[in-house]
Amino acid sequence: AAPHPAWSESGALVAPLPEASATKATAKSSADIFQLCCEGELQASVAGDFDLVEQDPGFASAWSRKIQGVFRRGCQAMARTDAREPIDTLTSLKVCASIGSHKAKMELWSLAWNPDKVIADEARKVAKKVGINDFMNPPTPRPECLKPHALTHGSKRLQRTDPTKWAMRLRDFCDFIEGCMSTQLYKEIKNSKKPFERHVTVYDINEYFVIPWTRSSGCGIALLMNPEGLSAALMLSHAWGEDVEQLLAAVKGHCDNESIQDDTAIWFCTFAQYQPEDGAGPSIAEQIQLDPFTRVINAAKHGMVAIHTSTVDLYDRLWCVREVDEALSKKVPLKAAISGKLEKEIEERYMSVFKAGGSSVDALEAAGIQVHTTRAQCHPKDKDMLLQQLFARDGGFKRIDQDVTEFRRAAVIDAIVEAARKTVASPDTNHGQALRALSTLSVEGNAKARDVLHGFLSQGWLETLAGQGSDGAYETLATLIGQGDDKALGAIRALAGQGNKEAVGVLRALAGRGNKGAVDVLRTLAGQGNKEAFGVLVDLVDEGTKEIADAL
Repeated sequence: AAPHPAWSESGALVAPLPEASATKATAKSSADIFQLCCEGELQASVAGDFDLVEQDPGFASAWSRKIQGVFRRGCQAMARTDAREPIDTLTSLKVCASIGSHKAKMELWSLAWNPDKVIADEARKVAKKVGINDFMNPPTPRPECLKPHALTHGSKRLQRTDPTKWAMRLRDFCDFIEGCMSTQLYKEIKNSKKPFERHVTVYDINEYFVIPWTRSSGCGIALLMNPEGLSAALMLSHAWGEDVEQLLAAVKGHCDNESIQDDTAIWFCTFAQYQPEDGAGPSIAEQIQLDPFTRVINAAKHGMVAIHTSTVDLYDRLWCVREVDEALSKKVPLKAAISGKLEKEIEERYMSVFKAGGSSVDALEAAGIQVHTTRAQCHPKDKDMLLQQLFARDGGFKRIDQDVTEFRRAAVIDAIVEAARKTVASPDTNHGQALRALSTLSVEGNAKARDVLHGFLSQGWLETLAGQGSDGAYETLATLIGQGDDKALGAIRALAGQGNKEAVGVLRALAGRGNKGAVDVLRTLAGQGNKEAFGVLVDLVDEGTKEIADAL
């Protein structure tokens, strides 16, 4: 089929392949479908009313879905010796590439480097038919920030010997990911997935960007950006199945909050290691033998950040368990960076239990603080090694579960506090449950929750919300007064002095429990002629509260 500009800016196919006509309905095999496609009888045309969002992967018709299905099966079976599957895959890629698919072009280019010479030769023949003639440079060009021409023998020696030098500046890390996101290839990968999993993972970034852009160079992304090497100052621990956009947002948010400078050298395994396995540089196994994670964790002066996103649980990956335990056991500074989407999910899970009457402990359990690290998985070739290392540590997995759960508990509570803070700070939301959650956590001794409440109090926001009738604000003020906070008592005094009956009710409850500050405020207000305050004092005397009788 002739090339056709069928792909939109969003990476969706806007010129779908039409449904097969009645004369073509007899085609039964994939080979028949491919033949029809290659003859141009299913040439893309702008027709049909369909929902682009639901397409998988951006191809509209039933025929093209069959092409993609065979393509996927072929990719999975590429290592096998059957002749049919690789040929089916190459043919389907040819059809997809001929109508402008960047993803198919990159697949063809990558297959041209397949270690199986027969497959590589066939892939090159097919690739040339769709206009791919340069097999040293991938169809989606390398960004200018990658400098293969600047690599030296020293760069390649570093990749083979010193993992602590495989770092990149924070700004380069962000620029690289954003550069991937700006390409049509990235948009097509994202659009190609089902609606409930429509995100690009680090696996995708590695397959479609990192490996093609570093192939035959002998060095990973980090050394291609900094050929002389950078000493790692901060390590990022992450799960490869995560949404790369959530990953980027979590890293940026954490670095902003912690005032980490954009020239800080960070170590990110996907970009640090040489990934292509093409013999031009060290293999993954050779790089793992250097024990890069342990060496970097112990060398990084700023410690390690564990990245949490909503798309995958960090502690379902055995490598992450190993990294976090290494940092905890060596007392290396360890912090959590949580994406905004996961933060919101944690808050929703916590609040749903909290609103239903569950305890704070129940709500935290629902929010996902407990980890079971023995269930974590990794590549089969690494699993025995990692399990042996972890079981050999003091206390084994039982101790690791306790330590990691405590670390995660602190991270989850921080996320709940931050989400609740944002809810309370917004003028157009229901503040009650968020304030109650903050109050509960404050009473349980959480310093961040207490600081957030004191901040709202100092800004006058709690008093404002109480004046607007927020039950949660009154309950929070009462909690703070019970903890001896004079500012909270002053806020209630001001509201009660304005004739606010809810404020007087808070003072009554506190005075009934013997709170001296509340008694003093009621006495002052009664002395100023406040009838509600005087009535409360009389009621409390009738209930036998001696301190109130003295006040009267």
